Amino acid sequence: MNNTLFSAGGTIRQALFLRACLMSFLAVLLLIPGRALPGSLGQGGGLEHKVLLVDDSYSYYYRNGDSFFVDALDKLGLEYDVYDMHEAATAPTLALLASYEVVIWTTGDNASPFVSETAKRVGQYLDGGGAMLISSLWLADWLPDPDWASFMHHYLHLGFEDYARPLVMEGKWGDPITSGMSLSMESPIRQREYACLVRSLDNTCRIILTDEGQPKPNGVAARVPSDDVSLPYRVVVTCFPLEGIVGLASEPEMRYELFSRSLAWLVDEVPPAMDWSAPPDGKEVPYSNVTISLELTDIGAGVDINSIELMVNGRKVAPQCRQLMDCLSVRFCPTQVFSSGSTVDVQISCDDRYKTPNRMAPQNFSFSVSPSASADVSSPYVLNYGPVGTLTEADSSFVVFAMIADEGTGVDRSSLAMTINGATVSAITQRTDSGCVIAFNNPCGFKLGRSFDVVVTAQDLACPPNQMDPLRFSFSIAGDVFPPYVVRTEPPDGAVLDLDQFMSRPGGARISVWLKDFAGSISPASVRMTANGKLVSLNTSSILNGLRASYYPREGTFKCGQQVAVRVWCSDTAFPPNQMEPFSWSFAFGEDRTPPTVKDTLPQDGEVKVARNACVFILLSSDTDPSTVSPDSLAVESQETGPVQGEFNYDPHLACIQFVPNVGFPSGATVSVTLDATLLDYAGNLMAEPFQFEFRAGGKFDFEAPSPPTNLTGSVGDGQIRISWDLPDDRDVALCRVYYDSDGCCEPYEGADAQQGPSPITVFGRSSLLLTGLDNAKTYHIVVTALDGCAGESDYSNEELVASPERVPDPPTLIEAKAGNESAFVRWEASEGLNVAGYRLYYRTASRHRGGRIAQETKYVDVGRQTS
Repeated sequence: MNNTLFSAGGTIRQALFLRACLMSFLAVLLLIPGRALPGSLGQGGGLEHKVLLVDDSYSYYYRNGDSFFVDALDKLGLEYDVYDMHEAATAPTLALLASYEVVIWTTGDNASPFVSETAKRVGQYLDGGGAMLISSLWLADWLPDPDWASFMHHYLHLGFEDYARPLVMEGKWGDPITSGMSLSMESPIRQREYACLVRSLDNTCRIILTDEGQPKPNGVAARVPSDDVSLPYRVVVTCFPLEGIVGLASEPEMRYELFSRSLAWLVDEVPPAMDWSAPPDGKEVPYSNVTISLELTDIGAGVDINSIELMVNGRKVAPQCRQLMDCLSVRFCPTQVFSSGSTVDVQISCDDRYKTPNRMAPQNFSFSVSPSASADVSSPYVLNYGPVGTLTEADSSFVVFAMIADEGTGVDRSSLAMTINGATVSAITQRTDSGCVIAFNNPCGFKLGRSFDVVVTAQDLACPPNQMDPLRFSFSIAGDVFPPYVVRTEPPDGAVLDLDQFMSRPGGARISVWLKDFAGSISPASVRMTANGKLVSLNTSSILNGLRASYYPREGTFKCGQQVAVRVWCSDTAFPPNQMEPFSWSFAFGEDRTPPTVKDTLPQDGEVKVARNACVFILLSSDTDPSTVSPDSLAVESQETGPVQGEFNYDPHLACIQFVPNVGFPSGATVSVTLDATLLDYAGNLMAEPFQFEFRAGGKFDFEAPSPPTNLTGSVGDGQIRISWDLPDDRDVALCRVYYDSDGCCEPYEGADAQQGPSPITVFGRSSLLLTGLDNAKTYHIVVTALDGCAGESDYSNEELVASPERVPDPPTLIEAKAGNESAFVRWEASEGLNVAGYRLYYRTASRHRGGRIAQETKYVDVGRQTS
């Protein structure tokens, strides 16, 4: 275990910057004095216990995953130890975990930490009152493991929703960890692509961060327990890497703030504090109808509203409470005004919501009422607001704000509210020297070509309060005249890649482009991509103000040494649409340096009771040079009787060696098969080392043919037929043969049109085949047989497939889809080229079953020739 010393660090503090456009040509920057956000933790911030950092993050793509946490702990001045899972080759013991009050567990993109004994240990640690921060990826990939699924459901109370690529994440209003946070992950780090969306299974878990880039915001971070549940343990889990947070322009260090708040919530030893009060302590007020107002803050679990005890002149009163972004507002409006010349003594105490509550000592303040006091009857008024008019900035990231003042008892900060186009927004409020300000910074930006109506309401601290006449103003953003643009490509332009690594990368080989639009309104159906001049099919997914389009090439699409030229274009949804100029980039695959390999064998290595007359099949990689494969390459020997004589065959189309013994293998013999290292591929790479496997012969010969394949089906295309079938249950089926012809049903099947070869076509280890080069004017009759390891061939499949290849219509282009009240409106462009007889609209329904399982069903409806 690595022991790491700690260094001094301080509380991370935040300043709020508001950029507001007052006119279309004038921008004003407002700076409001900063204050520590709730939950900030630093030197002297209350956490004195050592922290264990479990580094389970080492992988090819994700090395030194603990570096962010080491830096963050150093900044906070906390003592910690680092436990490297890969150096230790095992998970930390329960005794080690229990010696720390906080455990940070960070994983990479290939880790599965809470499995087997590890899940049990971590569960026991939590049951004993532990606290843990889990920063993790690939949550869904672990779910098939029963130990992880049990841990996720039993301890985290979380369910997996989907993969995500979060760009803007919003905190939950009033949450002690994330209230007021807008976090950006607009960064090139690869790990963002494998973040997950989660949902809480019950009220034990609270989602604390949501991905605002989704049509329906879903959780990307959670904490257990929620405020309404009591558990012996505490867990914060983020479904993305904390180091991926880059913050917004004015908050580049928000990743450390989120980390600091999480630790403060996990181990809270600091009681709440009274941060502000009105009327101020010791002041004489000129109004008799004042409201007593206080603000309570807590750097950890938050204030327990039910524990608040407010005393006014020695009498317990019932206050009104409201959670703000950074504090809890406590207000008491007396039923009768205070007497002129009187003195009012106020005392407040409360607990936080930690599992062992921290009690705030009674806080006292007093004020006096002027002998000549009168009632405050004046309402708050507006000092400034914005933006107004028509805005033309392309980024459309404006802050909507209003500054409110009051000449009497003061502005009630907790009363400030803002609606935009009728919807209440989670705006930030802050006191200033002259009153209060309310501001809203839309995390996803305001859309171009739209108008926005703003209403701001407020009241003062009089009792009863004086209401401000609602402030109403409007602004609009100029229409979209900008076409979409490319922000990133993968692979990058000019890259030279290893083909094998590219095809085997996690998540699948892909060519991707990130497209953005100033209005955030790219039409997914308009995106087109060509690779070396060929139009390819794309998968699209939403990102902030745009989308990512990806092409997933199949094995064999590209060759070593090949140059790949990619071209992409699209349009937005403006009217008329803005067409993007085609964007081109290229990359290449390096020369082939991978030697030929053995892909499969029959019998399998270690197989027993193999029929004595079984054939030996060895499937080679498809790039093997046939001229280097010869009988001298193969040695078949019985450990009991020596070399086995037989017939050697090689099928260059299948890249498959077949060895047929002359008289069969000796009964009970252990047979060793060795393929020497003289094979070359087309690039001249020599096989790395001899390949050897063994099997044991049984005592019987097998002369029984396998059962025929079943369920033969097919689909047609232009000059092609794709067929598939079910293999028989016989375990020793090695090959299948596809027979086809076009001169009528029944034998003989002697077709010769397919590019794959004349009938029959042999396939190894597969249950499907694409026949290409066929004549659209012909009708083809197709059957399939199965061959076992003893070269016995089955009868023809029970079904004969009869199909005619034909050109199918181009897919229609989706223009729009809108949801209505128990309805949906869909519109598309007509397909071009063929005389389309009609369209079929597919849709999917989903229903949630007991236990959280979601059942999905795909249905369709024929809509004739209409296009909506």
